[in-house]
Amino acid sequence: MDIFPSTLDIVIGVNIRKSAGHPLVTVNLNISYFASAVAGKKIMATSKILHQGYKIVSAEGEIRDYEVELLAKGIGTFKKILRS
Repeated sequence: MDIFPSTLDIVIGVNIRKSAGHPLVTVNLNISYFASAVAGKKIMATSKILHQGYKIVSAEGEIRDYEVELLAKGIGTFKKILRS
């Protein structure tokens, strides 16, 4: 089971939601895989916002193991759900 796509989607989305203050949907998420996670070992995921517009936000996220090896990196585009 590959947990990287959902983990990156969640960690990036939560970071954007915290910053933007609006619900959002994932428009696009591209992931590059560099190594596999080892069963039973913990991983850590981080993200940072690259660009925030009125409706569209771009951000990137990384998943690393606790030896700090890069396992996967994703860049995503998210759309804010603006309610009138």
